[in-house]
Amino acid sequence: MISLIGGILFAYDKRLAVKRKRRISERTLLGWAAAGAAPVQWLISRQIRHKTKVKKFQVMLPLFSVGHAALLGWILYGQL
Repeated sequence: MISLIGGILFAYDKRLAVKRKRRISERTLLGWAAAGAAPVQWLISRQIRHKTKVKKFQVMLPLFSVGHAALLGWILYGQL
């Protein structure tokens, strides 16, 4: 559910950007990424070319994605 909401917010922010309307804050988008939506947001960013030049997103989305994958591996298999 977190990935779905985070992905929708990311795509919706792109739509707002195109329409030159008030945007969703980077803090909110990164908060959802930290909560578990990073892999989906990372894929969406590449597909719709959104936030691809913002350093925070270039670094944090892949970092969160790797961290979530490691955490999932530890939960499922008890080791890294």
